[in-house]
Amino acid sequence: MTDANKTIPFYYSMSGNGQEDEKLLEPIRYILQVPGKQIRAKLAKAFNYWLKISDDRVQAIDDIVNMLHNSSILIDDIQDNSILRRGIPVAHSVYGIASSLSAANYVLFIALERVINLQHPGATTVYMEQLLELHRGQGMDIFWRDNFICPSEEDYKTMTIRKTGGLFNLAVRLMKLFSTCEEDFSSLIATLGLYFQIRDDYCNLCLGEYTENKSYCEDLTEGKFSFPIIHALTSNPDDRQIINILRQRTKDIEVKRHCIKLLERFGSFKYTRNVLEELDSTARAEIERLGGNPLLKLLEPLKYIVQYTEKHRYTKLTRVFNYWLKISPDKLQQIDEIVKIVYNVVILYDDIQDKAILRDGIPVTHSVHELSCTISATNYVQLIAFEKAFELHPAAAKILTEQLMEFNRGQGMDMYWKENLECPTDNDYQIMAERKAGWIVELIKLLEPLKYIVPCTEKHRCTKLTRVFNYWFKISSDKLQQIDEIVKIAYNTCILYDDIQDKAILRDGIPVTHSVHGLSCTISATNYVQLIAFEKAFELHPVAAKILTEQLLEFHRGQGMDMYWKKNLECPTDNDYQIMAERKAGWLIKLMTKLMKLFSTCETDFSSLLSLLGYYYQIHNDYSNLYILKQRITDTDLKNNCVDLLEELGSLKYTRNTLETLDKKIRREIERLGGNPGLVKMLDEFRNEVLCDCLLIFSLHNYTYCTI
Repeated sequence: MTDANKTIPFYYSMSGNGQEDEKLLEPIRYILQVPGKQIRAKLAKAFNYWLKISDDRVQAIDDIVNMLHNSSILIDDIQDNSILRRGIPVAHSVYGIASSLSAANYVLFIALERVINLQHPGATTVYMEQLLELHRGQGMDIFWRDNFICPSEEDYKTMTIRKTGGLFNLAVRLMKLFSTCEEDFSSLIATLGLYFQIRDDYCNLCLGEYTENKSYCEDLTEGKFSFPIIHALTSNPDDRQIINILRQRTKDIEVKRHCIKLLERFGSFKYTRNVLEELDSTARAEIERLGGNPLLKLLEPLKYIVQYTEKHRYTKLTRVFNYWLKISPDKLQQIDEIVKIVYNVVILYDDIQDKAILRDGIPVTHSVHELSCTISATNYVQLIAFEKAFELHPAAAKILTEQLMEFNRGQGMDMYWKENLECPTDNDYQIMAERKAGWIVELIKLLEPLKYIVPCTEKHRCTKLTRVFNYWFKISSDKLQQIDEIVKIAYNTCILYDDIQDKAILRDGIPVTHSVHGLSCTISATNYVQLIAFEKAFELHPVAAKILTEQLLEFHRGQGMDMYWKKNLECPTDNDYQIMAERKAGWLIKLMTKLMKLFSTCETDFSSLLSLLGYYYQIHNDYSNLYILKQRITDTDLKNNCVDLLEELGSLKYTRNTLETLDKKIRREIERLGGNPGLVKMLDEFRNEVLCDCLLIFSLHNYTYCTI
């Protein structure tokens, strides 16, 4: 992306680095090599027969929808345990779950960046509302599957209109923002959404092309309650054969063939064909009512049907910083809730990416609720953080976005170095640490949306940070509460994703979320709650969503690079590591403070302090969580030997000295800002932990010893 005159592929971020994006988006590039039928693009052009907006607007909206569609493909394939996509192996079977999830989430925020760039006040609201609907539909689909509940046909149709019609509706609603046409297309869009989904369900079970392939009738292996299955179960409740086959999640071709024969015998395929004919007629009648549209010929081929918050330090930090900021208690509370949410998101992400077993003495979340469920819940709660940011201040969502971007950049570089066995320079590591650990200071006051993960979000340090920083900002308690909720959601989203990506077992001592609720449920919930965060950001402040988007992009850049290095066994330079760390660990702190400053008269520049805190926090975490690279060994003796080597080489002493140096710099910076007793107290707690770690790190002899 060095030449601005060159055509930039739609999947590049507008604010990022092209070379970096190449690495972060490899799974997206992979699926783009086999393009789909471009149904959504054709629909957009067809609807423009009525809407008559400019070609450049149509293209911009088409790019946004394509990004979201490709992001959903990566996530759907993970949630459904798919084998093939468009005739080639699914992306996560080539690039791994961690990198695929990182790319999918990064693209989600690149799309939001493009929505904001449409420069229409209603665009981000439309984006948020439609993605919320999409994730509600996807979430219910997964809920029925994982809890083995057969929905009614009516419930299925409601789910489908949300899930499949979501992107259709997004495209048309965005186009209407720039059109003088006042027609209501909701009925036509709902009908088309139903038609496409029921058609897909029918084709999955009826296509005989791959009868000898492992992907044959994947819906049966997935245990999915598709439209023909629902008809068979509700019309023949006494016959238990199909329900038993579905329960087994069978991969046996002969068993699947028997199930297909049962569906044919029960009349389920004939019923499905009749419903599709009715939907076809309804869609055509609606098109005529709207004055006709020769471009909607796409119905013709389809008709044939061939296919735990770290000791509450972050809460303390908001109080400590409010010594200077002097914002009202209600605003402080709102910011605190936002940061809590975002911080919890990061915890879940970290546990997954680092393959952690315990978090604060209990199993990591995704070991309890399963990988996909953890990812889903993480995205869901992250969106809740955005929702609260919008309620807090016009710029709150923008701040949240920026800091989440920072976290993801830092996290991405961290994971990239680990995966690729690249050793960063001191400077790169510092940048990474400021991004990865420093972000939490800014996003400090979000809501605790995930009931399972909230008790173990590293003792709620993010909530403490909003309180500490409100020592300076002094925003009202209601705004603080709104910010706190947004940050909590965004943070919890990151936590769930990390647990999934790192195949973690425990989070703060309890099983990770996706090990309890299943991978697909977790991914679905995470995406849903992430959109709720945006919803709250819109309510908080006009620019809050933009802030949230920027920070989430930073987080995913950092997270993506971290995954890239780990996957490709590349050791980053110190500078690259620092950049990754600032994105991955620092975004939340920056998000928190930016949201709080929207409602404060304090003009103090905290950037130096935030960088120092983020860097200190990341190094502190690294020191407390030693690991052996590449082997990911659980053998205690081997880990003891590795720690002995680190001590012998002076690496642990060097780390302790670096922490001491950073401690002194932070204290001097606090004094320069006029002092802050709450923040000094938190710093004392960190220093005491380092001293305790010196004694404990060589005597810890259990399964979770030196685990990352």
